[in-house]
Amino acid sequence: MNALTKVAILLILALLAAPALAGQGPDQEPADVLTLEKAVQLALEHSLQIESSLYEKDAAKWGKWEAVSGWLPKVRFDSSVTRMDEDTVDRLNIYTDSTRELADLYGFDPDEIEPAAYDNTYSSSLSVIQPVTNGGAEVGAILAARALHAQKRHAYADARSKTVLDTKTAYFNVLKARALLEVANESHRLAQETLRMFDARYSVGEVSRADVLRWEAQAAKAENALLEAGNGLEVAKITLANVLGIDLDVRYELERLPEKADLDSFREVLRDADVDRELNAAQMAERFQEHPGIQRMESVVDAAGGNRVIAWSSVLPRLNLAYTYSWETDDDPDLDGQESWTLSLALQMPLFQSLTGAFKIAQARKNYKLAKVGLKSYERGFMQQAYAYRLGLRSAYLRILAAEKERKFADENLKITMSKHELGMASNLQLVDAQLAFNQARSSYIDAMSDFYVAAANWEYLTIGEKNKE
Repeated sequence: MNALTKVAILLILALLAAPALAGQGPDQEPADVLTLEKAVQLALEHSLQIESSLYEKDAAKWGKWEAVSGWLPKVRFDSSVTRMDEDTVDRLNIYTDSTRELADLYGFDPDEIEPAAYDNTYSSSLSVIQPVTNGGAEVGAILAARALHAQKRHAYADARSKTVLDTKTAYFNVLKARALLEVANESHRLAQETLRMFDARYSVGEVSRADVLRWEAQAAKAENALLEAGNGLEVAKITLANVLGIDLDVRYELERLPEKADLDSFREVLRDADVDRELNAAQMAERFQEHPGIQRMESVVDAAGGNRVIAWSSVLPRLNLAYTYSWETDDDPDLDGQESWTLSLALQMPLFQSLTGAFKIAQARKNYKLAKVGLKSYERGFMQQAYAYRLGLRSAYLRILAAEKERKFADENLKITMSKHELGMASNLQLVDAQLAFNQARSSYIDAMSDFYVAAANWEYLTIGEKNKE
């Protein structure tokens, strides 16, 4: 074997031993490392979904107090001024003038007799209304408002948990995309260097043109894979930036995906999920009853129950206490003259309202049943996700173990094949296959480890309620 071949093979071995750092160069400015914890904190601070959920929660809180205020006294001051034409005033005051003349004859002060009408008439009164019962409308409003506040409160907690999940998923996807880019970059460099080697050997007549064409095809395939991996990394970074709520062109550096999985911590996650034990639907559901998503749907049912009470109030009796304090109506706005008050207890009995109340009751009843079906549907979907991610954890862990064995085998096989090729005991095709198997094994290991991280993040999201209860 000539010296050119030996140099090329040594170059290939050096490329395999020292993976390239994709996406970094000497001309690039250093960036602060964005850890997973920092990314989560950044997302929690800038998430528009969390901000909108917070406003909804606060608005619902004030709505709850508004409903409570419906049962408190209502105090109102009324004042009005009325202008009448002169002819009408004169006609109304005809008897007043006659009465004043008679009063003077009998020794009374005519000025004490007030006219029946004025050009400008001022009237003022103070009213207090205390609701006693309006068919339970106040109770229904309070129940519905409390349930709505609970719904928005749980939605806010769920939005925060979901933001943490989305951040972790996007973060691990970037780590995965960058690791795969490194594999693709290494494969591309290897293919290019090998192609140069075979071009040189072809020029001296050691290999055929078919061997060169085979490596040209392999180099083109590696270049296409490198382009796709680069695009995948950029898309993953943009997705992460969007989740973090930062500008899409902000540059940041992330932690690296570990070269070797931490199997001890992975097994701890598996134990938490009880993947080795069969759990029935009731046992699984018990673990997730405290999840804010499920509690939010339960609050929707409670709100529908409050609206049902409001619907029934339209056909039930209403009883309200009213107190009115009035000042004498005269020709000036001052609160003077004779004063009077009235106290009344008003009872209303709805007898027939064109069946409007019956229709409201029927509609509210169906909406209540609809809310219960929605809760059941949400719980079933939630349980389906729980089973899927629980199985996904186990599957990803087993894939990591298998990929680790595959990677070790591919590494040893590549070394052996390259040694054989150096001695002329292995063909070019066998060398290509060994290189492809090695890079495929690395990619499989990266995929399995990243999938476990994502599945663990999803499982953490599903069990967040159980952790908060602890």
